[in-house]
This record gives sequence, C-alpha cells and structure tokens, in this order.
Amino acid sequence: MRPRAASVLLALALALAAVGVAMPSPLVAVAAASSDDTQGDDAEPAPGPCEEGWVAPTPQAVAVDAVPVVVASTADDYFVLYVDHPNPGKIGDPRANEENPQDIAVSVTRGQEGTTVLRDNLRALSPARYRVEKYQVDTPGDLDGDCVDDITELDGFGAYNPLNPALKISSKIGRTAIPSHQRFVETSSLHAPLWRHRSIEKALIKFVIVDWLTSSPSVYFMDHSQAGTFTHAQVIQELRRLGIDDISTRSTLLGAVIHYPDVLAPDGSLGVYVYHFQQKMPPIPYFGHMNQLLASALPFVENDLAFIPDKSNFELMYNSDSAGFEAKRVNILLYEDKRHIPAYLPLNQAEGYGLLRLMGAGDDAPRPHEIPIYESLPNDLPRVAGSITTVPQTPLSHVNLRAIQNGVPNAFLRDILEDDDLKALIGKHVYFSVAADDFVLREATKSEVDAHHLAARPTQTQTPERDLTVTGIASLADVSFGDWDAFGVKAANMAELSKLSLPAGTVPTGYAVPFYFYDEFMKNAGLADDTVFGKKKWPAEDKFTLPAGTKLSAVVETMLAHPRFQADYSIQEEMLDDLRDAIKDAQSPAWIITALETMHAAYPEGQSLRYRSSTNNEDLPSFNGAGLYSSKTQDPDETAADGIDKSIKAVWASLWNFRAFLEREYHRVSHDTTAMGVLVHPNFSDERVNGVAVSFDPVTFSPDAYYVNSQLGEDLVTNPEALSHPEQLLLDTDGKANVLARSNLAKPGQLLMSDAQMVQLRSNLQTVHDGFKTLYSVQDGDRFAIEIEFKITAEGTLAIKQARPWVFADPISPPTVVPEVSVAAGSGITEGTDASFTVSASPAPTAPLPVSVTVTQDGDFGVSVFSGTVRVPTSGSVTVTVGTSDDESDESDGSVSVTVDSGDGYTVSGAQGSASVAVADDDDPPAGCGSAAVLAAQARANHDALPNTASNRKERNDWWRAWIALSGTTGTYNTPLTAAEARVLETGDPRWEPYRAALECLEGTPPPVVVPEVSVTAGAGVTEGGDASFTVTASPAPSAPLAVDVTIAQAGDFGAATGSRTVTVGTGGSATVTVGTSDDESDESDGSVSVTVDSGDGYTVSGTQGSASVAVSDDDDPPPADLPEVSVADGSVVEGELGWLSLLEFSVTLSEVSAQDVTVRYVIRSGTAVGGLDYWGGAGQVTIWAGFRSATIGVNVKDDTRREPDETLTVELTDADGAVIADSAGAATGTIIDND
Repeated sequence: MRPRAASVLLALALALAAVGVAMPSPLVAVAAASSDDTQGDDAEPAPGPCEEGWVAPTPQAVAVDAVPVVVASTADDYFVLYVDHPNPGKIGDPRANEENPQDIAVSVTRGQEGTTVLRDNLRALSPARYRVEKYQVDTPGDLDGDCVDDITELDGFGAYNPLNPALKISSKIGRTAIPSHQRFVETSSLHAPLWRHRSIEKALIKFVIVDWLTSSPSVYFMDHSQAGTFTHAQVIQELRRLGIDDISTRSTLLGAVIHYPDVLAPDGSLGVYVYHFQQKMPPIPYFGHMNQLLASALPFVENDLAFIPDKSNFELMYNSDSAGFEAKRVNILLYEDKRHIPAYLPLNQAEGYGLLRLMGAGDDAPRPHEIPIYESLPNDLPRVAGSITTVPQTPLSHVNLRAIQNGVPNAFLRDILEDDDLKALIGKHVYFSVAADDFVLREATKSEVDAHHLAARPTQTQTPERDLTVTGIASLADVSFGDWDAFGVKAANMAELSKLSLPAGTVPTGYAVPFYFYDEFMKNAGLADDTVFGKKKWPAEDKFTLPAGTKLSAVVETMLAHPRFQADYSIQEEMLDDLRDAIKDAQSPAWIITALETMHAAYPEGQSLRYRSSTNNEDLPSFNGAGLYSSKTQDPDETAADGIDKSIKAVWASLWNFRAFLEREYHRVSHDTTAMGVLVHPNFSDERVNGVAVSFDPVTFSPDAYYVNSQLGEDLVTNPEALSHPEQLLLDTDGKANVLARSNLAKPGQLLMSDAQMVQLRSNLQTVHDGFKTLYSVQDGDRFAIEIEFKITAEGTLAIKQARPWVFADPISPPTVVPEVSVAAGSGITEGTDASFTVSASPAPTAPLPVSVTVTQDGDFGVSVFSGTVRVPTSGSVTVTVGTSDDESDESDGSVSVTVDSGDGYTVSGAQGSASVAVADDDDPPAGCGSAAVLAAQARANHDALPNTASNRKERNDWWRAWIALSGTTGTYNTPLTAAEARVLETGDPRWEPYRAALECLEGTPPPVVVPEVSVTAGAGVTEGGDASFTVTASPAPSAPLAVDVTIAQAGDFGAATGSRTVTVGTGGSATVTVGTSDDESDESDGSVSVTVDSGDGYTVSGTQGSASVAVSDDDDPPPADLPEVSVADGSVVEGELGWLSLLEFSVTLSEVSAQDVTVRYVIRSGTAVGGLDYWGGAGQVTIWAGFRSATIGVNVKDDTRREPDETLTVELTDADGAVIADSAGAATGTIIDND
C-alpha cells in the first residue's frame, strides 16, 4: 500500500473514532454473505485489508495459451490479467528506493460458470506476454493496496476501482472509473448544467492523475453533470479535503478525455477516445504507465484510446522516439490525422430496390435481391441489389468497383443503426437511392422490387467470345491485345503492359495459359470418387450423386439442369462448392502436366509463381468482374507435395465461385461459353506497399489528378482486412501528392511511398493510360481511364501487375418522386353559386400534370356531372369550380363532389382522394300550403265517384270531410277532417299521404319524425383472399347522409381488418361495406366475416337483421395426416454468461417421434435486440434426428457494457421437411437479460 493512502486512511479512521463513529471493514458484507450458516448472529466478521489479522490470499496461476484469453471458471472465482509493466524497476527519486513490479494488472474479471474471457482493452499481445492469477470471491485480495478488497471495488466499480489506488470521492464531484460509454456521455460536458460546458459539442471529461512519479499513481474523473465549475479545481479541492495536500505541478497531471464518434481510431474502427495532458508530458516509460491506468479505468474502450500531442514540444517528443510509444502500447493520433468522417459518403451513385438486411457474423451470404448492411464489406460479397456500410470504404475496393459495374447503390451511412426510422426498415423491402448530396431509403412493395430487377436484367442470353484454336502456353511477349478471346482479357492486357515503354522490371515476365487447357481439362478429367452434390443429409430431391470417372463437363451439365439447383440459392451454393472440390481433386491429363513443367522450367529453381484468373468475362470496358474469381500462388514445396497443377486447378475451379455464378446468372451470361485462361508470373513476396491507382479522380473530380489507394505490406487495397483503411492520394501532373487520408497501418504522420516513387507511379500510369487509350480506339472527348494494381517490392522498386479500363459510374439524378394527388373542398354554398375545390399534387410536378377527376352531385342542382381532366401546374395546385343552378323548387339540401381518379404519373391520396361541398336549397315551400286546393277538388271527386251504399258510407264521408277541410267550405253538417285523422287513414291507404301533409301544413302541425331502421345483409361467400360484401340499408331512406356505426369481426384468422367502423348511408337508402381477407399458406378451418350494426344517433337497429355474416373458405391443403407438428419454445439468457458471448437457446420439439430425420428452417428477426449489435445470426436450419423428439437452435448473444432494459428477438420457423409447423407455436421469443 502506498504510504500517502495509508496515512490518509489512518487519519480518517482516527477522526471518525474521535466522534464515536465506527469504521467498518469494506469486506464485512462479503464475509457475512459467505460465512457458515451454523455461526450465530454475533460471529465476528473476517478482517479486511489493512485490519489486524488479515492475511492476503495466495492466488493460483492459470496458463495462457491463446489470445483472446479464455479461462475455465466458476462463479466462485475471479481473475486478474497481467501484462509486462511499461515502467518496471526503480523509479522516481533514487533515495526513495521505490520500484515498480515486472508486470501490471490490466483487468479484474468475475468468473462465469464454464469459461470466462479476460479482456485487455489495449493492442493485443502474444500469449507469452500475458499472465493470469485466479482468486476466490469469498477471500478476495487488495490488488491496488488501498485497504478496500477487490470484490467490493469490482461490485462498486465507478466509486471504486480495484486497479486504481484512489480514495473514494464525493459522487457529486467525480469517480475513480467510468464503467461504460453510456456513463461516459452522461457524466460528460454534454450534460453539464452550465451553458459554457454544453457549448462543447463532444463528450469531454477532465481527469486528475496524482502521484504519477510513484509506483501507485491514481486517477480521478470529473462528473461534469454535477460540477459547478469546468476546471480541475473542484477535484483538487475534494482531494485536499480528503487529506491529499501534495498536489503540485510536479506530482500531478491534469488532462481530459474527449470522444470523437466521427474520427477513425488508429486501429481503423470508427470512433476514438482522445486524451491530452494540460501542462506536461511524462517520459515514455511513465507515459506507458499512465496510458494503462487510464485504459483500466475506462474498460469499455477497445484499443480506440489515443493520445494527441497537442503542443509543439509534445509532438517533438513523440517524433524523437515514436517506436518507444508504440512499444508501450500508446496509440498516437496526430492533428493532421484527425480526419472527421461525414455521416454520409456516396461510394456509387445509383438506385435500387431490395430487402434490407442487417448482416451478422456467420450469416449466410446475401442474395441478389437483398441490400445488406455491413460494419465493413466482405470481399466475397456476391451480387446484391445495393450495399451499405457503417465503416468507410475505399472507392477502389473490389466491392465498390462491382457496384459501379452493376449500377447498384453503395454508400457509407455512419448512423443507420442509430436512427430508429431507418432501423425500422430492416427486414423490409426498400427503395435505396445514393446521390451526390443525399440518399433516400424508404419502404417499397414487393412488386416494385420484382419489377425493378426484371427491368434491369438483359432479356437475351449473352454468349462470351472464346477461341479454342490456340492450344499452347504462350510467353506474354508473344501475346497481343487481340488475343483476349484465347487467353482472357487480364493476360492480354498484361502482355500489352510488357510492350509499353516502362522501366525494365516494372512488368513481370509471364506466360498465358489459353482457354483450350480449361476446356480440355473439363471434357477429359473425371470425378476422382463417387461424389454427392448437395449435403448428404438433404432430401433426395435436393442432391444428386455421380460415379467416379464422370467427366467434369457432364457434371456441370447435370448440375445446371437440376431443378432444385435452379430454384434454391442454398442448394446452388452447396453444389457449386462440391463442383469446385471435384475440379481440384480431378487428375489432369498428362499433356497438361508436361506443359506446366516446361513453363516452370523457364524460371529459376525455387521461384514461386502466381496463377491468376484471366477469363473472357472480366476486365472489359463495361464489365470489370472485380473480385469474382480467385488467384493462387504455387510454391515449390506445394509442387512437390500436391502436384504442379494444384494452383491452376484452383483458379479453374474459381470460375464456379458462387459470387461469379450469380453475377453471370443476373446478366444472363452463358455459363457454357464462359472460359478461364490463366496468367502466370513470378510471385511478389514481402512487398513494402501494394495499391491501386486510376488515371482519373473519382473523389473530388479534379482535372488531371490521378487517384491512388495504397496500403502497408501485403494487406490488399482491393480486399482489405477488417478495419484496414488505406492511404488515399491525389497525384498531380508532377507526381506531387495531395493527401486525402493516411493509412491506419503506417506510422502517424508518414506516407507509405517516397516522393520519387510517387513521381514514377504518376509517370508510369500516364504511359499506361496513353497506350491503352490507343488500343481501345478511344476518341478525343470520350471518357476513358485506366486502373492499375501495383506494388513497391521488397527491393523498393515499382511493379505493375494488372491494368484494366475504369468503369465510369454516371451520377444519378435525384430520385423520381411520383406526386400524390389530393382534393380539398371549399366552404358550403347555396344553390345557384359555384362550388370550389382545390386539386393538389405533392410534391409539385416538374411539368403540368394531367389528373383525371369525376364530378357528381347528391340532389338536383343542375350540376354538369362528368369525368374529365384537370391540369395541375408546377406550382402544385389548381382550383376546380363546379357551377350549380338556382331553381324555384323546394327540395332537400345536398352536395357536390369531386373524386380524383387513378392515372399516369401520380398516385391518389388514400385519405383525401375525394371531397364534397354542401349545397343548401334556397326555395320556400309553396304559398298556401301548396296544392291544398287541388287536393280539395280531388277529394270531392273521390267522394262523388263512390256509389252511395252502406259499405261505402264511411269512405265517402272521409273524402267529404277532407274536401271541407282543404277547401275551407263552411255551413255543412259535417266537421272538417283533421291531420291526425288523415294520419290514421294513411296507415291503411297510402293515397292519404298528400292529404295528411296538406292538412298538417294548414293546421301548422309539424310532421312526425320518422327514425330510419337500419339493417345489414350479406353477400355471397368468398374464398380467403377475396372481399366479403355487405349492404347496410336504412328504411325509410334518410333525408340527409346518415352515419351508422358497425363492428367488423371474423371467425378464424383471415387477415380481416376487424373493429369498429362508421358507414355513411346516403339519401338513396343503402351503402356497400367491403371487408378484405388475405390469402395465407396455412391450412385452417373455414370461417366467416361478419358486420353488426351498433346502436347510434338518428336510427334504430333492426331486430331481425342487425347482423350478417359472409362465409370464408380456406383454400389451403391440409397437411399430410401422418406428419408430426413441430413447435419452438421461448428462451432466455443473461448476456455475457460465457464472457463476451452467451448462447440463447430455443427448444424445437415434435409432437411425436418421427421415423425419419426432420429438417426445420428458421429465421431470426430483430425485436428490441438488433442483429449484429446485440446478437449474431439471421437464418439457418436444425435437424431433429430420426427417433428423437427435439433439437436446439442456438443464437450467439454479445455482451456489452451498456445498462439497458432486457431485449428480445424472435425465432420464426419458416419451413420443415418431414413435419408441419404448429399454427400456435411456430415462433418464439428470446429474451436477453441485461447484466450491466
């Protein structure tokens, strides 16, 4: 224990004792929890560190044989990982006799049941550089000597830190460790209460390191979310309050850590934690110790912690011994290398449609109709509909060159997995457009996707040219540009390179193997053994077997014709893999072996040769085929052990790479006439630099600039390792470099090539450009550029190993957005005036847009009802006026409507495709109650027409009294008929209706309110997928549109939109209700869809016909009766049970044991847990072997350091061979329980 910490603790204990406060051991809680149950409540707790009687535990050494370090463990263990101390031996003042140990603890980790991963969050070392000690949780040690045991500090990490001998300070001031990135942000300047703190746009935390010259330095981090000042003073004041008085500039380091999410870390990952010191920079050995102290206190960093020498003397100190910093595992980020990556980089401007898929480790390759999201794009990516990466990529990678060639969008979207709206599109069909300034990513329909890909593919089969008359291997000196149809484009271009005026040795001496060799090999070589094409466990229809000796050409013919090969990507991939193996295992004809031996004899003994693909389907002006095929190196020891034809057979086999096959298939290129030649030249080894250069600037489009990507050593620019970022240069006409980005593998501040090498590269590329421009007959003004692959050899010379035409990508116009057309109604009117409507297109069209509309009326207002066209101008809207006429008839109010009809160049708004303007009648009822006099005369005529008999006496008297009442006649014996009496007569004889109305008018009696009765009737039965039809009727018909509430329900599961709905019954008296159903693939019972009229205002519900049902028939075949059902059960796991990974298991179970193997296919769908971030996996299959009832689906769950709610994902069974998926248990939820 360091002296100062001991004295401070002793003083604190004495002070507390003086006021009668006990100071318990930090180990008390742990000791009590692990004590024997037979002990009484009065048992003495075990003494803790620094207490009398405490004995430090003796750890057990654990061997380290691999990195990352994984140890066998139980929950009763904890482990300490050590590395070499950055500053071992005597330190500081020689008179103090203080020294550091030979190694230093870098992490403390609680054990898990099974195995535990021990993390070192700086640059990984070899296994021999690590040491591990195992302790017991119930008898912990005190690694940092601060009198607080390791487990108490580990469990209270933040307030404590087992690797930081710091005092616990007030939580309102700061902490001694920061457990997670989330906590880093929460306590940073971004959440400071003072406005001047928040003005800093990055998350920044200041720190104080005390006693940096001693063997026990300690670090304290400010909590800016609570601090009252932005300076280090508050922490220093707190330390002095705790008794640490010696906080001088000599003994203390002040600094800050800043997180830059948009800056590349030195290891190539996106996002870096940068720290700096405020006043001084320690000597390198001490610096390494401080770097390790910070890293251990920030356990969430993953080799993305870097020091920035932000003062001139700091940078001079670094430059004087950069190797010393590297040896101490100190990452350096120079200001000139602090390149901010924008959130969006358009790599290839294009547009496409596909299924958006988040790719995880171990997932199946994406398919041609998918748009994958990768953290970094893999080099064996097959043809896809587009690509997105969250890590920047070089424009000259094979993947991007193929994106240009195929016209598919490719972009870097840094924050796509942080944007909830974009993340919600994962697993859906989307439209993806990449333009220079922005991108569009929106949901699309399956029909849009299918239509796009159908239009993009050629309609006719394309047949590549091949010349099989050339039968011998030729020196490149004897091959010309026109021989590409015999040797392949790559070999022909290399031959022309060798003929240009380039310095000797720039182009390697080589040979070309013609297509004839491959063609003869495939026709004459046979299968080495009986061979199954497809997985052996697959059903018979998914595989085929051919006997030994079957010619390879016949194998290809059989495979291409196989019906399941044509229909299933997984089967294609597996059979193609089997074909490649068969090609590699086949025996070459003797004459091919002899020819290869003769070629090898032309080189010095022991020379390794590089065999490279050269097909008639790559390196063309409009199709470069980058990354489709494979190259191999034939070393002398391989020739002796495996045969001289090993490498050439591997190159021939790559003609059938899955990615190459899909590319040809998409472009309808004939597989039968695609041929593989081979380019052979000496292999380059131990090169200093490799790169790609193009005689064009595809980044800034600067005229006369040549764009170069280069990388250190053998890490290919075209096929980079993960997190490898190449140097990016623009070379001007003099070969002077404009540095766009530096290589993350180079030393900070240094370029990979010398000035002389860059001048030579520019000059040679100009020569190659001019030579091939002539060969391709390019006219002045035509776009042309040449791309070369080059190396700086071990001897420091420039070598060019390939040339091909650059495929230009045409920038796309902003995506065409189809306007949506809607119509809005103006205010209500009185008959005789004009109804006004506004027809709008959003967005506004770029040219006047013809829109079809229909005008209708409810009532009779003299409207010209028609279907016609209106033109929406580029302003976006047009007014439509509909005239009405003013008549003299009293009538009900009504309306005029305009409906937008479907048409070309626009879509119709789903919510506002129709609008109505109310029209009010302005006529008074006829004077004198209208036709009372006419009705009086008619009543008298009715009386007179009836014979005066006993049977007619009552009716004659009624008509007589009606005549008296309506005519106003007086002086008769009879009394006038009343409206009430007429109403009674009307119930038996409808002829009385006008008489009753006239009498009501004369008497001033309002007519009785007639409330319509509403009923519903059903249409004919439907099959699932069809629309069920219902008629809702109001009787009598309402005088104005009537809103009727109904409820939609279904018996069964037919995808109907159930629930409450409002139906408007017009003055015609009825309305049609349509309920759609969906057609699924599940066998289920027949059912029905029903409509029930609910009670509401202004109507009554029919007592006999208030509900109606339409029968819905299932159209799916039932499963075979003898197949068992298969189901999947929910699962859960605590993240990190096995260290970084844990296994979330789902049990897949049959309803009964099957006599045959049952294969079940499944997909894993993201819920709140996101694939690639929280877990790995996308789709797969599991087999329940014959005689068993269950199997397990395992999903690898990633441990993180974020405190977050429990998260879920879903496993859905999609298909099964030998069983049917249970309707009620075909999907299961997996819960990832947070452990932070």
